[in-house]
Amino acid sequence: MKIYEYQIHVPLSFEEFPFSQRYMTAKASTQNSGAGEGVETLKNEPYTKDGVTGVYTFKRLHIASKVPKFIRAFLPKDAMILEEECWNAFPFTKTTYKNVWLKDRFEMTTTTRHVRGVSTLENAVDLPPQELKIRRIEVADIAEPIKKTKEYTSSEDATVFHSEKSGRGPLTVGWWKPENNTKKKEETPAPAPAEEAPASEEKKEQEGADEEPKPAPVEDDTILPVTTAHKVVKIIFKVFGFQTLVENYVFNLCRNIFTGALRQQFCWMDEWYGWTEEELRAFEAEQLRIQQERLKEEKKEVTDDDDDDVPEAGDTVSEKKAPPPPPPSQPDEVKETPEAPVSAEDEKKEDEKTEEKGEEVKTETSEATTE
Repeated sequence: MKIYEYQIHVPLSFEEFPFSQRYMTAKASTQNSGAGEGVETLKNEPYTKDGVTGVYTFKRLHIASKVPKFIRAFLPKDAMILEEECWNAFPFTKTTYKNVWLKDRFEMTTTTRHVRGVSTLENAVDLPPQELKIRRIEVADIAEPIKKTKEYTSSEDATVFHSEKSGRGPLTVGWWKPENNTKKKEETPAPAPAEEAPASEEKKEQEGADEEPKPAPVEDDTILPVTTAHKVVKIIFKVFGFQTLVENYVFNLCRNIFTGALRQQFCWMDEWYGWTEEELRAFEAEQLRIQQERLKEEKKEVTDDDDDDVPEAGDTVSEKKAPPPPPPSQPDEVKETPEAPVSAEDEKKEDEKTEEKGEEVKTETSEATTE
């Protein structure tokens, strides 16, 4: 098992965060649904456990076209479905992901704690000592540079977006730090010099000179609000030959998804800012209706145009598609196929061919190196 903790700061108040999170979840789920794929919500109901009240959801994520081919290599088509269970009792959330076909070979758990302001908690989700030893911490920034791919849109770039309704943004890298976390103030003209007060007024001012001066009022909106999200991810993946590759891929994917979702949560704020609870519920219901309709659409065929490289930190996940190769009957029997050895005789023949080509080979090698 591997454990990563992502710490991400968002310029939303602690009270705004759960409202904006619900809006973002509904809209993003609709955006990612279509052609028979997307989010299928099976349960959405309140729950109470150990005195804590929240919302429980059970969803199926149909993600075939978004799964890289090196994972599709050992999964059949009908296994490209994740089952998501979520217990959301803000400021705490727990989400589990499982795959029916892989069973106990795969499980991912995300435990989230939201903290008011810039958090200094060292163990936000109370990990036991043995898990703290293997935990890795990474501070992600929603204002980090975004690669301008074809999916890029400036309206979802925190370094470009400015909220007309709240006055927040654009953000700079490390915006939550004290030296950076201030709103830009518009310059105001200097006040005109006061006219000379009459004698009676001067006398009043002189009489009150001994009183303690009152402090100047502090404007609350001079500092951007901050909510810190601690997201702790645990992954168990037991398929021989693929464990490290898949774990690294999933951790990088989680980082991109978390920062992307929280970036949208901020950049979409003018769409929900000022809404009532009734307006938000109506929006959620409408988005759920659209998602259900899109899941009924005919599934699109996966093409073989996919590159499907493992994304590095900060990369966006490619949405290109590739057809899966025929799956093996049992995933735990998957083994990497070694390359066929080259015999000494074949190697000698290749050397002779190279010598015959002479300068032509040198030119081709030089061009390849330059490229």
